[in-house]
Amino acid sequence: MSERTQAPYRLLLVEDNPADMRLMEEAIRHGGLGGIATTTACYSADDCMTRLQEAAGHHSPYQLVILDLNMPRTTGKELLRMIRADRRYRRIPLFVFTNSDSPRDLRECMELGADLYVQKPADFSVQVEFFEVIRESLVRYHRIDVDMISARFGTGRRANGH
Repeated sequence: MSERTQAPYRLLLVEDNPADMRLMEEAIRHGGLGGIATTTACYSADDCMTRLQEAAGHHSPYQLVILDLNMPRTTGKELLRMIRADRRYRRIPLFVFTNSDSPRDLRECMELGADLYVQKPADFSVQVEFFEVIRESLVRYHRIDVDMISARFGTGRRANGH
């Protein structure tokens, strides 16, 4: 687990592949989020749950969780189920950021409570654009506006009830 600069917003990134994590962190930096958001990198579901519990205990919640779907041991779907089962975390927007283009994965993640399902862009500039839109949401609304991000990025779907 690693933490980056202190800032008013907190993002929790869950990705088991160190190379993919570095790429995501670089896209976040290029997307301008580095100055306004602290990113916490977790490489497993256990790391993620530990960080969420610590944040809840200190009354310093994350504004967004971005998680990979295909992880060893505890999968992204299982992690999504665990997060949404705990009432302390139900209001945190949760984005699935995955290589999977499976309609079944998308449907199951949305049913489990994902707010957005995004297939990882192959083009780095598109990944940067995704994080620019997240930054714009935080700057404009002081929160994650899932509808705005979904509409602007165009590859996600909004979950019912979140």
